[in-house]
Amino acid sequence: MPFNSGGFYQDEIAQTRTKAGPPCKLCNPGTYVIHGHGTSAKECEVCPEGTNQSRHAGYRACHCKDNYARMNRYGPCFLCLEEGLNCSHEFQSLLPGYAWNWSFPYANISYYEQFVVSLRDGPATATTNYTGEVPRIVKCPRLESCANDNESISGNCAVGYRDKTHNITRLRSDFDTDCAGLRAYHISAFILTITYVIAFPAGLLYLLRDNHSSRATDNSTLNVVTLDDESVDSSTPLLINDAPRKPAPQVWIKFFCESYKTEYWFWEIIELSRKVTQTLLITLFGWEDRLTVILTTCISVSFLLLHARCRPMNSSYEQGLQMFSLTVIFINVIVAANHFSDDDETAISVILVVLNIFVLMIIA
Repeated sequence: MPFNSGGFYQDEIAQTRTKAGPPCKLCNPGTYVIHGHGTSAKECEVCPEGTNQSRHAGYRACHCKDNYARMNRYGPCFLCLEEGLNCSHEFQSLLPGYAWNWSFPYANISYYEQFVVSLRDGPATATTNYTGEVPRIVKCPRLESCANDNESISGNCAVGYRDKTHNITRLRSDFDTDCAGLRAYHISAFILTITYVIAFPAGLLYLLRDNHSSRATDNSTLNVVTLDDESVDSSTPLLINDAPRKPAPQVWIKFFCESYKTEYWFWEIIELSRKVTQTLLITLFGWEDRLTVILTTCISVSFLLLHARCRPMNSSYEQGLQMFSLTVIFINVIVAANHFSDDDETAISVILVVLNIFVLMIIA
């Protein structure tokens, strides 16, 4: 029979439900079957980031850690950092003295309430994830006016305060909410992103290429003066440079290419492309996306091998430093792409911090 997603599987046939519970076997603590219908213990995967992997998963991707919340019943949990959030039950709600405005664009309190109801149930029977926005939290001017003691997502007023007053307080407190929409901000963000991702590297490549061409063609033309020339006297130099002098390149242009060998004048653009590509992948698609993990890992490996193969740096010290830095980045990516138990997380975090600090100390 089919099973809900969670920490269950069944590798035997002809099983029937009993009063004691579902006729299924339990995955090991900290593991779950993401799509349900598990037929083997091998299908139990490690629960995602932010979950308590010391407990049985239940009808979800493991329970969240303390002060963590989630947007997907079968997805990762995230730490609740914003002041005023109550994340004691795996979803975000308000602490007393705080309020939020659910009329914020792309926020839908009805869908979020459906998700919360599903999260509180046993087997999933309704919405298992919320894909909208959650509004920012603001502190109420009078903390006692925002009681938030009726377990509602929107919050409630204390006795003696009306909803109308409470709603006005929210709108006036959240000055960064544009009730007319955020289209102008989206357009501005798009233009700035295109400018940074495409226009800036392209412009820098043009300037570096122009600087390289100027250096390559700056071969001084020397004219030899013969001694039998009637115009020659004792003050006439034997070699005359008739080539026009080109202006020296700007200091900031030299900054981008002086560390590289002449034939690798463009290498800074390659480095910039690597950084921008990895940042965009993680920012736009999130680290939970498997394609992002694969592409980011491949980029790290490719650039590490490319740098080792070409050795573009002038200085062997800088070459070694860059190799070490790329290796540390690769290790960070590999660690982030894999899930580790809570017992190992502390040791791994310490190692990563030490490696990154070591890179900073060498640079300094």
